[in-house]
Amino acid sequence: QGNAVVMVAPGADVWVQSVAAAQGVPLIGIDGTLRADALTETTGFAAVASQADQDTLRGYRIALAERDGVLIPLVTEVNAPERFVIERHLCVDTTAAGGNASLIAAVE
Repeated sequence: QGNAVVMVAPGADVWVQSVAAAQGVPLIGIDGTLRADALTETTGFAAVASQADQDTLRGYRIALAERDGVLIPLVTEVNAPERFVIERHLCVDTTAAGGNASLIAAVE
């Protein structure tokens, strides 16, 4: 989808350099594991994808729920590329902006 990705996993830096970089994927690899509290403190991301164990995922969910502002999704599905597309809709209520008030007042 053209998203920039930071992968945090054991050996991720080596994998990114050998595989993803050769394919032109916008990806940075960090060798290690992601602490749940980092999700509370870090900014600048729109989603978290993880295949961690259930205890780790629980910590991620709690950390994401404690954040203020926009809700950050935790994607845990193995093969669900549709989860990496964020769809936004804009609805304009023209009634409040001078629409046809007689339609509102009409009673059946």
